[in-house]
Amino acid sequence: GVEVSEIEAAETLIRAEERKRDAMAVLERAVEGRSIDALRSTIEEATEAGVLEKLIEAAQGVLQEEVEKAAASEELRGALESKALDALYSAVSRAKKAGVEASEISAAETVAAEEERKRDALAALERAVESRSIEELRSALEEARAANTAEEPIVDAARVLAEEVEKVCLQLLCLLPFVWDFLVCF
Repeated sequence: GVEVSEIEAAETLIRAEERKRDAMAVLERAVEGRSIDALRSTIEEATEAGVLEKLIEAAQGVLQEEVEKAAASEELRGALESKALDALYSAVSRAKKAGVEASEISAAETVAAEEERKRDALAALERAVESRSIEELRSALEEARAANTAEEPIVDAARVLAEEVEKVCLQLLCLLPFVWDFLVCF
């Protein structure tokens, strides 16, 4: 017959194979679920159970993807809070490469577009103030208000516009006696 030690060895082998099979099934579910915490714990468990290295490496690859995606998503949130264009551009680029949800990326792209509009409106406002052109000032003020830029540059530009309009009005008032004399002669 079969000796007790052989039976015990066979039972130990069966238990090890069952543990390996169970660890492999849990690992597969973790890979499908793509949860960082689940992947970390099941990779460790699968390694201890002796699951094929190829399967463990595949799970580690998925874990790395998910860690990068989470880091990119976190960077995106930080960039959204700061609203800094360079940070937004960088975070959007990283998020796209990492496979972050399109809705998260879209939100950051929308904020970036809004911030670009503000930047451009402020630049136009600065040029208009420098030129002191009434038409440029009106146009730049309209765009700056529409872009929801900071209030201070708008107030400053509106003050410059008022000064320029006042100059034109004074010039017209100075011409009024001459126009009146001209009209009376006819």
